[in-house]
Amino acid sequence: MRIRLLLFTCVSVLLLASCGGDSGSNTNADGNGDGGATGATDEDYLRIICAGSVEFSNALVRETTVEGIARTVEEFIANLEAAEPPSDLQGFHADLLDYLKTSLDDPTALAVKPRPQPPEDVRERLAQKEDALPECDEVGYFTPPSE
Repeated sequence: MRIRLLLFTCVSVLLLASCGGDSGSNTNADGNGDGGATGATDEDYLRIICAGSVEFSNALVRETTVEGIARTVEEFIANLEAAEPPSDLQGFHADLLDYLKTSLDDPTALAVKPRPQPPEDVRERLAQKEDALPECDEVGYFTPPSE
């Protein structure tokens, strides 16, 4: 429980920190930043996706009930709802929330159910950035399985 609280606190701090600055695109010459004029940076958003994916994977091993796994999915949903994704991820963000919410009755189905993905160019951009983030070491949400 303490780990979950710590994770939630860290994610919250990251989200609050990402709210500052100007409202223009934050992409720099290295391609770091967001995919548009509003929302968090790609890296901030990836941290939420990767942390939620890792927690879900851990819950599949650790939890002994469907309800326990569902609680982990609910926490992931809450973290996503608190986030404002980069502007070119708004549609994906809504699809991901719907995907998670519709699976709460049978959260184990998420292990095999096809995940929503953003447009291919956006997915490729995010997949390249996953390698640089420690939160994404155990998962590659946007990296195709063949890579």
